[in-house]
Amino acid sequence: MSHVSGARLYPSPLGSRISSQVTSFVKCVIFLCFLTFPILIHSPAHGHEFRPGLLDIRAIGGGRYDVLWNPPPESHDIQIVFDSECSPEQDGNPRSFVLNCGESGLAGRSIRVTGAAPLRDEVLVRLWLENGSETSVVLSAAKPDYQIPVAPPESDLPIFVSYAFAGAHHFATGFDHLFFVIALVILLRASKRLVAAVTAFTVAHSVTLFLQVTGSVQLPTPPVEATIALSVVLLAREIAQKRPRNTLLQTYPWLAAFGFGLLHGLGFAGGLRSFGVSQGQILPALFGFNVGLEMAQLALVALAIGVAHFFRQPLQRPWTKPVAGYSLGAISTFWLVERTVSFWSL
Repeated sequence: MSHVSGARLYPSPLGSRISSQVTSFVKCVIFLCFLTFPILIHSPAHGHEFRPGLLDIRAIGGGRYDVLWNPPPESHDIQIVFDSECSPEQDGNPRSFVLNCGESGLAGRSIRVTGAAPLRDEVLVRLWLENGSETSVVLSAAKPDYQIPVAPPESDLPIFVSYAFAGAHHFATGFDHLFFVIALVILLRASKRLVAAVTAFTVAHSVTLFLQVTGSVQLPTPPVEATIALSVVLLAREIAQKRPRNTLLQTYPWLAAFGFGLLHGLGFAGGLRSFGVSQGQILPALFGFNVGLEMAQLALVALAIGVAHFFRQPLQRPWTKPVAGYSLGAISTFWLVERTVSFWSL
């Protein structure tokens, strides 16, 4: 009896083809789950407009402070925790009370937020201390505590850092803006046109963010929010087209992105204004907020490009772009109708 050594078994062409098709299908499903995740967790609060909690602390002398606490809407578990040496002078209204921290006061002590929901809850803390200094910080699940300086800060760096966190948080919870950036990546892919479009979008929303916050431009929020949703609808429509058309979005995407960026900047300004930034802190708060927005935006672009590169083979299927376009278009159309009805019902 003879034996054949070293024989290899090769899969049949049919088996390889079926395995490749299954792998491509699984990758497409994973990609579409990544794309439509915001749809699954959508709620009316997931646009640009939001209302943070507010904690006002004003020194009244002798280490005592008037405290006014308004928690964020729909946040039932969030609490403010002061240093153990500080306590309310009377049990009563937990939202308005006098805090006693002894002769040394709040200087050098910490304030902490507990129970804040990630990507949702933020608290603006505004402090007026005995030494006449005024400061404000934004606390959230990502940045839950703040140590009050003993002496007035010599620079605006703490304000800048605090509002940079707030800007990144605002970007991450503004799903209409997330959809717009993802739609740009799907439409233009990783190319020089994408770099030009994202750059134009960044410059445009930085300009209107500055103009709106400083009061140079004043536009009502509801129509701005509706138009932002419309910008995502228009991008989704371009993605869903089977053949490229001779439109502004296809021919000059950077110019269209610049125009849409002007609108999104007005939406971002609404988020920053909701913090009630004091006049003396506008510049560091504005600069920090914008830097936080840009860092989060660049992270999203890099993530979207990386995901698209990993799924590059299944994304070449002719049905993937229309599915992506209709997925983005469905939720953005819902936003458009919802916000338009809200606008006309005012």
